Amino acid sequence: MAHDERRELSTPGAEALTEKLEDIIQRHGHAVVFTEEITDTARVPMAYTVGLAAAGLAEIVVFGLPSEVSQVLLNDAAQRLRRDELPVDEKIERLASMPVVFKRVPPVAAEQHIMMANNRAGQPVEALQLVWPDQQSRFPWEEAFDEQCAKAQPLLFARAH
Repeated sequence: MAHDERRELSTPGAEALTEKLEDIIQRHGHAVVFTEEITDTARVPMAYTVGLAAAGLAEIVVFGLPSEVSQVLLNDAAQRLRRDELPVDEKIERLASMPVVFKRVPPVAAEQHIMMANNRAGQPVEALQLVWPDQQSRFPWEEAFDEQCAKAQPLLFARAH
């Protein structure tokens, strides 16, 4: 999978985008960035937070969901993370109306995916990957997980540290 956010950061308007993100972060404590991963066969939607690292927290990333769904999930997760109410490696039955699990992603595995967050922090930062189930409520590490869902969410937490 390739992710070329550097192109986005060097295009005309990048300064305006950065200013807008900073304004959102100042008002809400974080912003959500939408982009995509490019695979051999598809473009996979991706969203992640920017600004949580400044509070000593991990940034949060999700793949394969529509931007509207990602926005709600990431904002809800960020609020819970700030309150220290976001468990890792445990199924949360309902986060913005769907079951999810959060997995730790070391900076080395996340750095090519959350570039704006790393740029803002001045270094690669830790992330939490929001992992969602298939239609039968199975997660990627469970038997018979739907292959189409597997293609839509790369498992950063499973990559070498």
